[in-house]
Amino acid sequence: MSLQGARWLDEVVKLTAIRDVELLELSLLHTLREFLAPEALSLFRLDAQGRPVYEMRCGREGAPSILERPAIDPEVLALARDIGRGGGASFHHGPGLGVFAVSEMRGLPTFLVVRGIAAEDVASLRMIQGFLRFFENYCGLLEYSQRDQLTGLMNRKTFDESVYKLFAASPQALAEPGPVAEERRGGGHTGEHWMAMVDIDHFKRINDSHGHLYGDEVLLLVAQLMKCQFRKTDMLFRFGGEEFVIIARRLERGAALNLFERLRSAIAAQRFPQIRQVTASLGLTRVVRGTPIPVLLDRADKALYFAKQNGRDRVAVYEDLLDEGKVAEAQIETGSVDLF
Repeated sequence: MSLQGARWLDEVVKLTAIRDVELLELSLLHTLREFLAPEALSLFRLDAQGRPVYEMRCGREGAPSILERPAIDPEVLALARDIGRGGGASFHHGPGLGVFAVSEMRGLPTFLVVRGIAAEDVASLRMIQGFLRFFENYCGLLEYSQRDQLTGLMNRKTFDESVYKLFAASPQALAEPGPVAEERRGGGHTGEHWMAMVDIDHFKRINDSHGHLYGDEVLLLVAQLMKCQFRKTDMLFRFGGEEFVIIARRLERGAALNLFERLRSAIAAQRFPQIRQVTASLGLTRVVRGTPIPVLLDRADKALYFAKQNGRDRVAVYEDLLDEGKVAEAQIETGSVDLF
């Protein structure tokens, strides 16, 4: 094996040790930069309307940066949209510019942009394509392991890591290939984060009366309603049994309450096979940086319990209940806890 081949193999081994999609994308850019030395590399995603919603940039030197409302070069954007529509091949490679389709990441079309590679450099082109195929296959396996097999939502074991990453860089994020400098652009980033626990009312009665097959159908339809109501940037988890957890990002209080109320209403309005109507109760709390994860979960759970004990089919907000003296403040024992 050549020295170059051995180095590639080492990079592949490093990639397979990563269990986080964002770090995996960062490692992909780091590896391509090391072997190809392009002028610039980036990964960006488009929403359902074809608008850029995320970009990870990587130049020849310095830490990569993440932009949540990126300004993509019009030529690159046109090529990506053409590829996405099936109007061309899975890549475009011209003088000094390569745009490659990557399998959907986080449910959104994703593209790799390479600048500074000569159009006649066939070896580099093949290297990029081959590495992307490996990357896509491995991401698919990783995604499968992190999803609940019935609903397709993120599963319980991914919750702590996913939510922790939302608020503070984990030790792994500071390891090789280097820290990510996060940048904010434009609007859409004001507001707060909100956590809700969602519990299907009388779910045991549904299973006992109609059987687990219809119970699974209820879970599946509720999960689909959640996906329809929330954005791609929000985080949806099946927490276990009939319980779900939702993290809604960067919303003002009124918008957050309206969003969760719409979910409650949509579930109540849905007609379920055999069962007809199903309702759900929601416990909502504001996410404050520095709050231990168990405390946030306890706050949402207290609000959910109040909703269950006071008629069900309603949204209860922990902070409101606390101000009104209807719940006690969440407490945890001191010791080793996870913090945001």
